[in-house]
Amino acid sequence: MVKVVYIYNLKAGVDPKEFEDYYFSERIPQVMKVSNLEKFCFNIATGDNPGPYRYMAETYYKDLKTANETLNSPYFKDVHGRINEMVDGTQVMFYKTNEWI
Repeated sequence: MVKVVYIYNLKAGVDPKEFEDYYFSERIPQVMKVSNLEKFCFNIATGDNPGPYRYMAETYYKDLKTANETLNSPYFKDVHGRINEMVDGTQVMFYKTNEWI
């Protein structure tokens, strides 16, 4: 399995509550329609020292080829439209993932 991780902050002037309301009501339903998506997680940093990034999204795909094909698909690029206007400093990383439960 391959995990694609996005870490980011909000641009100056973007209200965190409005962003989070948008994310849970509109963004997540859009992402869940992305073809070949195995799993999705959205994280908000908490605690006394949340680190340099407040938000992290994780998308999981069966393999690297599927992840790349999906990320380059027209639907996926369209899904990213509005969020790119709100976030800043996005870092994207690919990981080969092993899980134990």
